[in-house]
Amino acid sequence: MSEYKIRKARERHLSAIITMLADDELGIKREDAGNQSAYITAFRRITSDPNQELMVMTDPQDNVVGTLQLTMIPYLTYQGGIRAQIEAVRVHKAYRGEGLGRKMFEWAIAKAKANGAHLIQLTTDKKRPEALEFYKSLGFKATHEGMKMPLSD
Repeated sequence: MSEYKIRKARERHLSAIITMLADDELGIKREDAGNQSAYITAFRRITSDPNQELMVMTDPQDNVVGTLQLTMIPYLTYQGGIRAQIEAVRVHKAYRGEGLGRKMFEWAIAKAKANGAHLIQLTTDKKRPEALEFYKSLGFKATHEGMKMPLSD
């Protein structure tokens, strides 16, 4: 697995990232690969923010096989602590089951620790029970009940 690399996403990786985000029953309903300008705008906002790390994992041929976003959230509790948030984790369906997701999480956890985070968190859709089991296998615990409120249709 050492031939796989995790590195910062570049704008040229966007198409592959969008494809992975849309490639499941939930993502297909919310992603629109035809709206490239929205993704380019979002990409530039993310990559210009020093608290954001949008990453890709590439194979030996430089194909994007995975992605995740890691956010460092400074806050006042825990005496000015830093909380790390993992979002938008995807592994290309052709590469699932090879341990690449675990490798990306190991990278994210190490990066969060290096940035002084005292906690790393994520949310997962209840419609993805296999993801929940995977996160538990990494050491995540379902300690809180999360809530969301959509602000648009």
